Amino acid sequence: MMMMSQSPEITVDEDGFPSAVDRESLALLQHIHSTVYTWSDWQEARQLYFNGYLVRTPQGTVLIDPPVCDEYLQVAFEVFGAVQGIILTNADHERASAEIAEALTVPVWVHEADAPLLKRSAEKTFKTGDVLFDYFQVVGVPHQKTAGEIALWCKTDATLFVGDAFIAPTLNQLSLLVPEKYADVSLAKASLIKSFSHFTPIVSAIFVGDGEPVLRNAPQLLGEFLSSIS
Repeated sequence: MMMMSQSPEITVDEDGFPSAVDRESLALLQHIHSTVYTWSDWQEARQLYFNGYLVRTPQGTVLIDPPVCDEYLQVAFEVFGAVQGIILTNADHERASAEIAEALTVPVWVHEADAPLLKRSAEKTFKTGDVLFDYFQVVGVPHQKTAGEIALWCKTDATLFVGDAFIAPTLNQLSLLVPEKYADVSLAKASLIKSFSHFTPIVSAIFVGDGEPVLRNAPQLLGEFLSSIS
């Protein structure tokens, strides 16, 4: 469980929101797009970042797929107002959600198909097609590494949070997970094409769980990725 010590200093932007929270590079909270902030945990073995996202929604602050988090980030979260919940895009992204949920007294949300896979029971479940916090539409992505793999579409800002549906190991490069993560790679590819093709002309940014978020040329990169796996 995260324990609060003395409140650290927080660098705030001109709107009064934290632009960075940094303690010896353990964690950074950065404003990267419209209502979206992120922090990351470097994975040396995989040579990429695990990303967590803080999103300001009409119903308050929501965290997505949170990686490691200390009391400095907890203070930063609270600057935005009370966190309303934590959304997991798949069971493997449980990460630090249990500790954060306990520290902030907030529910964890996950697709009903992945709920039995969590180490800590989820307080809330959802289905494909549901709308969460008046902001996220749940996009089902079948035949991935878990049955409840989902993405979140934010129509207001034309943004996608894709969890592990695909990753971005380097800047401006989208790719599949390693083949052994899939029961059937062909079915996984077909599902990705079906789930995401209609977003290609309109998406403004893509927030991956692993790797580098796509903040520019998202339509082109998504289109090229889906074409490469067809």
